[in-house]
Amino acid sequence: MPKQLHARRVFSLLAASGMLAAGGTSMAAAPAPHLQAAGKGTAAFYIIDDGIGFDPALWSWDAHQAQIGIFEGLVHFGPGGKPVAGIATSWSTSPNGLVWTFHLRHNAKFSNGDPVTAQDFVYAIERAVNPATAAAAKHGSSWFGDVPLKNAPAIVSGALSPTALGVHAPNNYTVQFTLTRHDPTLLQQLCLDPWSLPVDPRVVAQMSPTDWTNPAKIVSDGPYMLKTYRTGIEATLVPNPYYYQKVPLKQINLIYTTSTDSLLAYKNGVESIALLSSTDVPAVLHNATLHKQLHWESAAIQYTFRVSPSKNPILQNNQKVREAFAMAINRQLITKRIMNGTGYPAYYSHIPSTIAPWVRKAGYFYNPRQAQKLMAQAGYPHGKGFPTVVLLDPNANDVVAQAVAQMWKQTLNVNVHLVTEEWGTFLTDLYKQLPANEVGFYQWGDNGTYPFLALPQSMSTIASVTWSWMPVDALPPAAYAKYYALNHNESLKSTVKLAEENRLILSSIPKSDVNLLNLGVKALETDNAALMKRYFIGVGRLGYNIPVYTVRNAVMVSPKLKGYSPVIWWDTDSPVWMGYLHF
Repeated sequence: MPKQLHARRVFSLLAASGMLAAGGTSMAAAPAPHLQAAGKGTAAFYIIDDGIGFDPALWSWDAHQAQIGIFEGLVHFGPGGKPVAGIATSWSTSPNGLVWTFHLRHNAKFSNGDPVTAQDFVYAIERAVNPATAAAAKHGSSWFGDVPLKNAPAIVSGALSPTALGVHAPNNYTVQFTLTRHDPTLLQQLCLDPWSLPVDPRVVAQMSPTDWTNPAKIVSDGPYMLKTYRTGIEATLVPNPYYYQKVPLKQINLIYTTSTDSLLAYKNGVESIALLSSTDVPAVLHNATLHKQLHWESAAIQYTFRVSPSKNPILQNNQKVREAFAMAINRQLITKRIMNGTGYPAYYSHIPSTIAPWVRKAGYFYNPRQAQKLMAQAGYPHGKGFPTVVLLDPNANDVVAQAVAQMWKQTLNVNVHLVTEEWGTFLTDLYKQLPANEVGFYQWGDNGTYPFLALPQSMSTIASVTWSWMPVDALPPAAYAKYYALNHNESLKSTVKLAEENRLILSSIPKSDVNLLNLGVKALETDNAALMKRYFIGVGRLGYNIPVYTVRNAVMVSPKLKGYSPVIWWDTDSPVWMGYLHF
């Protein structure tokens, strides 16, 4: 469990930890201003604000708002979550998949009238990858390395100049990406994060980090432009007068809060699109008018239980026990009756079945009799002699964790102790080994990913694997204690630490697990879909992670609002309610 969490995942985890079980959002925010119902041609949304600013090169909620309306990239998500043309009207790849060529529209302009050119994309992407940009702003970059752009790692480390990046402009209306390996998810990745959004170099060169919260200083190329902004309170968007086509709304009001009753605001006409909590769903289903305006949208957030480290090796050593705990969870009951449909059963911890239907083969289905049989075969008939099970959770109101604890008690006859902690304490405690008289699991919520992106890249970097399966989950107690000491040793260089952790993991986990990791690396190197499926199904069947559900959002959409296309990757996070309304 690497100490340094991927920045994008941290935001997802914060959102997930507070709202997954409830099917709504509970993150603290400033109270909403008193607003009247939105007028004709106006839409309003409750969203998240962090006050960082709308700089696409930096990671923030504001930057995501910029991505889905204020700025426009090469492509963006369209109906059904498929990438569609944005500033780029067409694209192609080389036979080996390493060079992508994007052809830009000639009539795209920034909100100051400057034309949008290929050089603007190159400038913006180099700026996002350049570590000096984030350092100057004292904030995290929007570049995460998910896309294998040539020389990007060396630029991030300071070994090469940003101009060495694999992004070029052969002419004013052509952008080329050069990759180090085939990436079938490139278009989706360009839709997800703001690092690839174009900026006007002549304007940005004169801006300071604080200018990105000043509407008068921000020049953008999207369908809407920022007119007003009050940190933590509200913002307004109006049409970009130079946008290449007509937009449907004359104004968008952004209301910075997540603590307001969204259903009430929607019914009063204040909010145009509302994300319902699970407790709101029954009332909507029993109202004929509201029911017609209810949309069910799949998301990619996964709710999972992971094996906790313990001085007792039962969960690490005995796969039958892990299988029993997975089979004792009635996911259908949880998603239908407890969550009122705001989730559907999950089969793999980080890959939604909506993205890869074959992951169903990796999951364990509800089978209480088989679960009891497996526990008996493992030496714990009717739970006799089994240590206390600690279920660590960062949400005090997690009704799903409460239900799972009860299912384990009833089906396996084990003693389950549900422990809820605030987020900071939880992040510390989940790494600590439980005493020998306790074993356990901790609740983990995270954004899903495409299977290809979750494959291990090499056997020399196994210790850094954070997607889909962390090999440290399989470490026996003594080896985990050594790993923990290494991971928390601040005197070691990161490269030395990673190498030491890697050697420890590969020498300590079962050979069958090592063989599985090798299979994953081979699948990546050969771009072999069959091997990839074998790898993920094999990992899922190990049972170190127990997926419970994937978020399914209940969304109210005003019939007056046309052209709404949800983003499944961010559909539980409020900024998307502004998104993709301009076509």
